[in-house]
Amino acid sequence: MSAKPTKKHREYGEQKTMQFSVAGMAYHVTPAIIERLKDEVPIPCRFQREPENQHDENAIQIHLDRWRPGLMIGYVPRDVAAKLAPLLDFGTIQISSVFLVKVHPSTSGGDLVIGFRKKIS
Repeated sequence: MSAKPTKKHREYGEQKTMQFSVAGMAYHVTPAIIERLKDEVPIPCRFQREPENQHDENAIQIHLDRWRPGLMIGYVPRDVAAKLAPLLDFGTIQISSVFLVKVHPSTSGGDLVIGFRKKIS
C-alpha cells in the first residue's frame, strides 16, 4: 500500500540529487576534526543562506546536524551557489536532504550530496 501524496509533494516534482565538493573546508575546520569526520560519514548537514556575505551575495554555509551540531564546515562552491541561492530564496526548490558523504584528509576537503525537489509551475 502506498502513502497518499501530501499537498507539499504535489507542489514539488520528483526527488533529484546533486553532488559537489565543500568549498573552504580546510579554512573552517581543523585537520584533527577533518580526520575524525572521515570516520563519521555520512553526516547529515544543513544549509544556511548568507546573503549579507561581502564576498558573495549567493553564499550558502554548510553546518553539521550531527556529531558536532551547528559546526560550520564550509560553503557551497560559488558556481553552484550562484544557481542554488536564487532558487532557495524564491522557494523554487525544496532541499530534502544534505549529507557529507566523503572526507579527504589528504586535501582537507569533503563531498556533499543534496536531495531536492523543484517546484511545479
